[in-house]
Amino acid sequence: MIRRSFSRLFFFSWMMFLVSCAPRGWIDKGQATDTSFMDGKGIKEYCTDLKPYKSLYISKISSNIQVEGESYNARVTLYYLPDTIFFISVVHAGFEIVRVGITEDSTVYINRLEKIAFIYKNSDAGFAAPLIFKDLEFIVNKSKICDYEKVAIVGDSIFKIDRSVRNISREISFGSKDFVLKEFEFFQKKTGEYVVGEFTDKSKFVIYSNYIVDDLKIEAAGGNLEYDRKLDVNLFVNPDKYDIIYF
Repeated sequence: MIRRSFSRLFFFSWMMFLVSCAPRGWIDKGQATDTSFMDGKGIKEYCTDLKPYKSLYISKISSNIQVEGESYNARVTLYYLPDTIFFISVVHAGFEIVRVGITEDSTVYINRLEKIAFIYKNSDAGFAAPLIFKDLEFIVNKSKICDYEKVAIVGDSIFKIDRSVRNISREISFGSKDFVLKEFEFFQKKTGEYVVGEFTDKSKFVIYSNYIVDDLKIEAAGGNLEYDRKLDVNLFVNPDKYDIIYF
């Protein structure tokens, strides 16, 4: 029971990350006219003007979670240090209910309501997850696109990053003119598990998934973006007040 509960909470933490880093924009589903790989010339100008940042901070993202016939509203805050950590805080009715830290090899999930902290270490056991830490970095960190050698042209307005590996499809699409995230798809072919996201015509970013939790839908909109903000990431919990579970 505890393991199942952790799996759900662990998954929600990753989903909260995805909705928190999805920028505003519109989906443009043009038909593919050229899927040959470029040498990077199409994004050279953008990458030359791209300013690096030490941290990224997005606050006051409005989100709605729909799962198992129930709906939940929350405010999400994301803090990102490139190649290091994603820190997420979820607030409901004015109180922090969840705090999460995600790194390449581990995840810390703190449930304020139930006074439980889960510490999860990544493992190679079983089938690989449909998405990983580096996939998430490609969504939020534009410099990752500039460093990537294979970018496909789709229609007149889309660049597609295809990082698929055997049995796992990993595709992310951006606008070719503004490099705003348009949609993404992560699909584990062996298990049929997926996480997909796209912008709607109402300027909301919507995520659909059956990974761990069946028929999950999350909508996100708004948010205030800041660069190079310093934030002390505190994932400490008092063992006298919290149950700490390691996986």
